Amino acid sequence: MGFRFRLQALLKHRGFVLREAQTALGAAEHLKSAIRTQIEETKEVIKSQCAQLEEEQHNGVGVKRYLDYKNYLTLLEQQLLELEGQLADASAAAEEKRTAVIERDKSVKLLENLEDRAREAHGHVQGRRELKQADEISMAKGFRKRNGM
Repeated sequence: MGFRFRLQALLKHRGFVLREAQTALGAAEHLKSAIRTQIEETKEVIKSQCAQLEEEQHNGVGVKRYLDYKNYLTLLEQQLLELEGQLADASAAAEEKRTAVIERDKSVKLLENLEDRAREAHGHVQGRRELKQADEISMAKGFRKRNGM
């Protein structure tokens, strides 16, 4: 009789849930990366606009143009603050998903360990059965030999 793990369906389901959690973690990490990229791009735009404003100030800039630069820089800084808030939220979500992956991985490993132990126990039982059967065959052969059959 072959080995059959009674909790195989549960193990399969937990493995599926683990893969879903890993996918969600990957998506959360990708979102964090995209937000970081946007932050870096926004910082570069701010830096270049500040440099451009300084250059124009050396050459003389009109009040309207100066105010336009200042308003644009203010909007960029607000956008940067918003992106940093989004990054904090995305980081927290990614950490939650990482924790979920760890928990699901533990539950899968627990069931895998149970399966391994059940497989070993099944092997021991099978071994004892085979040994008992071999002993019975040996005893029957010995009995036949003694009785001349």
